[in-house]
Amino acid sequence: MTASVFSIFGEAGAKPATKEHMISELRKDHSNERYQTPEGMKLVEIDFANELVDGDMRGLQVSDKKEDKVLIARYQSQLYATGSNCSHFGVDLSCGLLFDDKVMCPAHAAGFSIVTGKPEAAPGLDGIPSYLVIHKDGKWFVEVPQEGLPKKATMPLTKRDPSNTKNYVIVGGGPAGLNCAETLRQSGFSGKVTVISKEDIVPYDRTLLSKALPMIDARKKPLRPVSVKPSNGTSTTRTGLLTCSRASIRCGLTKTIHEDLSYGR
Repeated sequence: MTASVFSIFGEAGAKPATKEHMISELRKDHSNERYQTPEGMKLVEIDFANELVDGDMRGLQVSDKKEDKVLIARYQSQLYATGSNCSHFGVDLSCGLLFDDKVMCPAHAAGFSIVTGKPEAAPGLDGIPSYLVIHKDGKWFVEVPQEGLPKKATMPLTKRDPSNTKNYVIVGGGPAGLNCAETLRQSGFSGKVTVISKEDIVPYDRTLLSKALPMIDARKKPLRPVSVKPSNGTSTTRTGLLTCSRASIRCGLTKTIHEDLSYGR
């Protein structure tokens, strides 16, 4: 078995707040008539706010630049605002579908919470920015930066703690395996995460290969910027990738799981 270890996680971040907490905090601000806009931010009126019913969403232009648009959606009688571009390929989410509090991209069905902006369905690994909605003087406004809107939002990830000896092993080194690994870090897990795969390269964007297989080198399309270096598989870096043709994992004392990775799943 050959092995490579790669780092896929950035600097430490605080453990994310729950969706319920974020909804509660956002609703407090919705009724704040005396809210003062911070420096560097501006309020843009949502002139169609009263036209939206539960389950509706619409794009709102917030500057004279075509790309500066936010998505306004109504969920459980509340208005929410997020970035309007999918973090995967930048497709306009206002052309997608809204299911409860999740907007689905029309291109590859990447899903995002309209409340928090968090990614909730692949292939979108990053989130989308979320913006404060304000009710002031009988009108609805969204607070956005005065200069330029971010296209994506990086989720906070817990830093690897060498004193945490727990180890999660993920069988399959594709996008789903990477998503599992990042979800563990987003959920506050600080132990070791090991990804097992037949392929000797880090997870890459397979949606690109389906469009132009002969012209794309998968090694040049990683889902995350990474540095690969040889390792004996015992490294204490944030995540390890072990490459092999067949994985055999022993669970407890009685059961062994054999996972055929001949197709690089």
